[in-house]
Amino acid sequence: MSDVNFQPIFDYIDESNKKLKEELKEEILTEVRSEFGDIKTAVANLSGQVKKYHEEMLVSGHRLDCLKEWAQIVGGKVGVPISF
Repeated sequence: MSDVNFQPIFDYIDESNKKLKEELKEEILTEVRSEFGDIKTAVANLSGQVKKYHEEMLVSGHRLDCLKEWAQIVGGKVGVPISF
């Protein structure tokens, strides 16, 4: 039996596999990037909502403090003790 050189066939298969792997890798990266893009957008929106809520709570707390001070002053003038 004569020696048959199969190396060119193996090289061709290896090259074909490399191309398929690269194409698959690019496809997966594209899909993952689009998914992460949606997640990043959702996190950014949530962050904005949390920041807005925090600012509203600060304003509400300040208003409540002002009303407490006013109520204690008025309570002292009308003779009704008010404590919080």
